[in-house]
Amino acid sequence: MDKRKFLYYNLHKIENNKLNVLSDYIDKNEIQYSKNSNGILLNLSKLDDKHVEFFYELYNLENKNYQYEPLKPSVVSKNKRKIIDVTYKDFNTSPLEKLILSYSY
Repeated sequence: MDKRKFLYYNLHKIENNKLNVLSDYIDKNEIQYSKNSNGILLNLSKLDDKHVEFFYELYNLENKNYQYEPLKPSVVSKNKRKIIDVTYKDFNTSPLEKLILSYSY
């Protein structure tokens, strides 16, 4: 069975301690998801194979040898947006053009 299909049918059965690891992993790797009152919704078809492999290994991990330690938040520097100075040109417009442009707001 494909790992994505396996996760689709079995990921809701994951234990609480593994669920904490899963949520930390999702946050750390900035995986897009939707959240509602029932939980979170992941689109497994759009996930990279490395993420699917991690979820699959986490699901199949034996509880006996497993100790959960919360992931330490890592500082990730994101590219800041460049501020672009925009200059506008003055145009002479007719009354009809002004009327047409007034509907575009």
